[in-house]
Amino acid sequence: MNPSQASTSNIGSHLMADFWGCSYSEDVDFWLEMMTVATEKIGATLLHTHIEPFAPNGLTAVAVLAESHIAVHTWPEHDLVAIDIFTCGASVQPELGVDYFREQLAPKTEKVSGVGRGEKAGCSANAAGQGV
Repeated sequence: MNPSQASTSNIGSHLMADFWGCSYSEDVDFWLEMMTVATEKIGATLLHTHIEPFAPNGLTAVAVLAESHIAVHTWPEHDLVAIDIFTCGASVQPELGVDYFREQLAPKTEKVSGVGRGEKAGCSANAAGQGV
C-alpha cells in the first residue's frame, strides 16, 4: 500500500521523514511559515501552531490540523530534522508536505517511510470510526 493513500480499511496516513544535512534557521518565524505553507500544500485546515525552541538549540514545531497534525523536531547536534505528517481524509495529500519540506530544507540524505493508521483487524474505516 502507498502509505499516503488511505484505503477504506485505514482511517489515516502517517508519513515520517528523517532529513540529515539540512539548511534551516532555528528562528520561530521561519518554522511558523514552514508549518503554515506545508499545511496549505497538503490541502489541510490549520487550527493551531506551536513552536517550542530548546536551549541551547533545537526545537519542536507542531501544526494541529482539522485532519490531524504535522510535527517537526530538530536536533542540530545530530544534524537531523525529523518530520511527521499524520492525516485523515481523502482530499489531504501528505506526500506534498514531505516534498515541500524537502525543497525548503535541501537534505543531503533522507529516509522517508509511511504507514496506514487506524486499521483494525476485521473492520473497515466506517466501522472503526472516522475521528482521529
